[in-house]
Amino acid sequence: MSARKLALGMLAATLLLASAGSASAQQRQQDRRYRPSPQEVEALVKRIEKNSNRFKKSVDKALDNSRLNQTRTETEINTYVREFENSADRLKKNTRRGDLSEEDARDVLRRADRIDRYMDRYNFGSRAESDWDTLRRDLDDLARISRVSWQWGGRGRPGWTRDGRGRDGRDRDDRGRDDDRYNHEEVRGIIAQIETGANRFNRSLADALNNNRMRNTAAEREIRQYVRDFENATDRLKLRSQQRQPISSEAREVLQRGDHIDRFMRANRLSDRAERDWAAVRNDLDRLAGATRTAWPWGR
Repeated sequence: MSARKLALGMLAATLLLASAGSASAQQRQQDRRYRPSPQEVEALVKRIEKNSNRFKKSVDKALDNSRLNQTRTETEINTYVREFENSADRLKKNTRRGDLSEEDARDVLRRADRIDRYMDRYNFGSRAESDWDTLRRDLDDLARISRVSWQWGGRGRPGWTRDGRGRDGRDRDDRGRDDDRYNHEEVRGIIAQIETGANRFNRSLADALNNNRMRNTAAEREIRQYVRDFENATDRLKLRSQQRQPISSEAREVLQRGDHIDRFMRANRLSDRAERDWAAVRNDLDRLAGATRTAWPWGR
């Protein structure tokens, strides 16, 4: 073999090794990119526990007031919910030791998928549907941070792959729109106004309820829960926008929570101040819908 051929062979081998090393480094960098902090994992697991408890209460109430009460179907859905809770408890226990395993996350998702199929098949009412959609978003986050490729079987929406994108290649909560087109600075400005207006509305609402026949009634508890849900949804949207992550799902949730409040305000006569303060918040929510390109008809 000539010296020239030997040199070319050594050069090719060197380039091949360098290319493999670069690909390996890129893979390690990608894995680090999607590795959550212990604080993020803990916060997510707590959110899953909190929202699963809320969903269990709403689905229990829905079943008690439906034709499924005391049927085999009720027994099945209750069994699936218990199995999901047990799986989520195992996940919580293991993450306390700093261990977020793909196996634990996948088991939680499998249990949830059984529930999702039932939610797709039967009408459990708007409250249970809303609570389940909130929990599903938490489970989508679990799939993403644990790098589990996941496809929901119930409603045909994509699962999330190892790199945090859907099987169709779109961002994890994309609904056919390009989140890169969002002006995150504009969105953050709108969120700040929503927070300010919501705080003002919360104060005027509290004053109105204290001087209203609804004080200490189920209606008061209902509107206060709606306000808490709205504030929590706004906090999630704010965090996602600060991280410059896709926000279409979170923006829609804020609007849905706002719609619950809006329905209550239209159905009940409160103080003029509370109504003016809510009208201002609703105006900011209309701006949010426009900035995030979310088609939103109020009261649908």
